[in-house]
Amino acid sequence: MKNSSDIRGQKITFNPTHFDFAHLFEEVVILFCEKKYGNSLVKLTSLHEVVKEKDIEELSQKLYELMRSQRFQTTYVELCNQIVKEHLPEGTKFQKLPSLRIQLPHGATVSYHTDHMYGHGPEIVNFWLPLMNTNKTNTLYLASADKSISLLQDISDKRMSITEINFLCRKECSPVLVNYGEVLVFDASMLHGSEKNISEETRISFDFRMQKPESSIGFKPEKFFRSTNMENETVHTEERTAIGYIGQGKGFSKFVPPKNQILTIHSYCRENHITIQLTETEILTMSHFPILMDMLEGSEYRKMTSIVFYSTDLLPRDSEMLDKILSLSRDRGLELIFASEDIIYPTFNNKADVVRTLGI
Repeated sequence: MKNSSDIRGQKITFNPTHFDFAHLFEEVVILFCEKKYGNSLVKLTSLHEVVKEKDIEELSQKLYELMRSQRFQTTYVELCNQIVKEHLPEGTKFQKLPSLRIQLPHGATVSYHTDHMYGHGPEIVNFWLPLMNTNKTNTLYLASADKSISLLQDISDKRMSITEINFLCRKECSPVLVNYGEVLVFDASMLHGSEKNISEETRISFDFRMQKPESSIGFKPEKFFRSTNMENETVHTEERTAIGYIGQGKGFSKFVPPKNQILTIHSYCRENHITIQLTETEILTMSHFPILMDMLEGSEYRKMTSIVFYSTDLLPRDSEMLDKILSLSRDRGLELIFASEDIIYPTFNNKADVVRTLGI
C-alpha cells in the first residue's frame, strides 16, 4: 500500500476490459439517441454530432440513472476497493455517487478552483476518470501541490477576482493527457480547471472522491461517502415512489413560497431516482398535523415508499408528536426524506439522533 501523497498529480491505471465503464455509458447514449432522434451514435467522442446541446441535461439525467443502477455500482465499488487496496489506508471511504461531466466541442470552461474551496476537506482525494482518450483542450488542467500552495497564497493576499484567478492559473496550470484506462489523482487542495474545448471531440468523464481515516470531511454530509463494504451501505437502485410534503414551519420555511418548496422537492427527487406522485400542503390553522398524519396512517398512501419533506423545519417541535411520527414511519417502513438538508430517516437509529441531527 502507498500513501496517497505519493500519487497526487499522478495517473493510476485500471483494466478497461474488466472495468468497462465506457461500454455501459455507450449503451445508454445509443438508446437515448435512437429514441430521441432516430439516429444511432458511432462513438462517445462524436456525441455532439447527434445530441443537441439543449438535450444534454436530459441525457445527463439518464446517465445518472445508470450510475445509480446495480450494474454500474457493482463495477464502481470493485474499482474503489482496488484503489484503496493498492494506494490508500484501510478504512478509506469513497463517494457514493460519482459526479458526471460532459464537455462538448467549443463548450464552456470550468473556472480554476480547489475542491476545498467548495466544502471538501483539504485531504480529500479526487479521482478523475475520462471515458475516452483526452486531448490537450478537452482534458483537465492541474497545478502541482506545491505550486497550488503558492498560487492560493497569492490569490488570497491580492484578493483576486474570478477573472484574475483564471488568468493566473491559466499560465501556471498544465493539461494532463489522460487515456481511457487511466485515472488522474489529486487532492482537494490542488488547483484545477478546464479550458475551452477547441477540438472536435466530446469528452465525457466522471469523478469521485475518497476520505482517508481521520481526515476531515469538510462541510459535506456524512452520507456523501460510504465504506468499501457493500453489505453495510448501498446506493438506492430500486424505483421509489413518494409523496411531497410542504407547509409553513416555525423557521425559515414560512418565508419560502409553496411553488419554491415544490421545485426543491422535485429537483431532489429527480436527482435521487424518486418518482414523486403528488404533493400535499399541511393545514396551517391546526397544530396536530392532520395532513402528515393522514400520509402516515391513510390507506391511499400504502404504495408509497417515502415522504419527501421540503425541510426538517416542517417537523413538529412537540416531543410527543415527533415520537408518534417517527414511530409510525418505522412501522410502515416509510422513509422520511428532507430535501433541503439532504437527510433521510431511518438512517438514524433513534429519536435522539433525529433531534441532534435535525437541530430541533
